[in-house]
Parts: sequence; C-alpha cells; structure tokens
Amino acid sequence: MQTEQRVYRKLLVLYPKAFRQEFAADLAQTFSDLVHDDGAPSAWRRIIVDFAVSVPRSRLEAIMKNQRSNVVLNTLIVTLFVAWLGTLALGAVVGLPLLAVAVVLGVTQRSRLARSLQPERPASLRRSRLLTAAIFGLIALGTIASWIYHINHYKHLGDTTVMVHNLIGLPTLVAAACYLVAGLRTPRSTPSPVA
Repeated sequence: MQTEQRVYRKLLVLYPKAFRQEFAADLAQTFSDLVHDDGAPSAWRRIIVDFAVSVPRSRLEAIMKNQRSNVVLNTLIVTLFVAWLGTLALGAVVGLPLLAVAVVLGVTQRSRLARSLQPERPASLRRSRLLTAAIFGLIALGTIASWIYHINHYKHLGDTTVMVHNLIGLPTLVAAACYLVAGLRTPRSTPSPVA
C-alpha cells in the first residue's frame, strides 16, 4: 500500500498548485481509504475516472480565474490612461485624477501585471519584451516623423492632427520605454520551475 500511496501522491502534481496545497492531504487520505475498503484495482479505476474529469476542470478553472482577473485589471488601467490622454488632447487637466488612479493601480499591482504579460515559455520572456519594445518604438518614431513632417509642411496644424499624434505617439513611447526597461531587467535565461 505504501507504493500505491507514493504513486498516487506523485500523480497529484497534475492538479494546479493552489488546488494541491488545499486538498492534497484529503485526496491522499481518500485514496488510502478506497484502497483499504475496496482493494487497489477498484481504487485505481475510480481514481483514473476522477483524474480524467477533475484534473482538466481544475486546470481550466485556475487559468480562467487568473486570466479573468488580469484582463479586468489590464483593461481598467488602459481605459483610465486613455481617458486621461483624451482629456489632455482636449487641453483639459481635469483628467489628472484618472492618471493618478492608473499609476497607483499600475504600481500596486505590478507583480500581477508582470505575470499576466509573461509568454508561455519563460525562456523567451526577455526576447518577447524587447521585441514588443521595438515595435512600440517604431510606431512612436513613425508618429514623431509624421509630426515633424506636418510641422515643416503646414503653416497651421488642426486640432485633429495634434490630437491624433498625441493619442498615438505618447502611449506608444511610454509603452516602448516600459517594455525596454522590463526586457533589459529580465534575466537572459530563467531557472526551470520546481514542481
């Protein structure tokens, strides 16, 4: 029975970490009781069916819970920032509280935001961040070049032209700087996770 118990405990790694931390001891005890009451073959049949149903469900629930909360947080911060940019482009400083709330959320929730931006393979995290910085940087440079062209070729710039350049150029410049710093601070190789 000790061997079966060890094998079962090793199979518990299929569940998400939070689930294992909360229920591993109870699951191991239930398995032990099943083996004692019904015998090993019957216990393993029941456990295999349980694994087939509960492992995918618990993994999916963990992913959905994490993604849903991160999407809401990211959307809120971006919406506040864009709303602030909208008030700035119109010449109003009324939107400064929006910027303050976005900055406070970004600073206080930075670890959650960083985890939500991680790609599937940790080894490519640095490269992914630097590539994203380069893309945002090219967009920002294109906006700056367009701004310089408009200044040199037109005597008067319309409000729409100014607003469009500000709404595209400023966020992409900030995003490029943030991704560049994050990419440079990311280690070149990440240690493999311990299960």
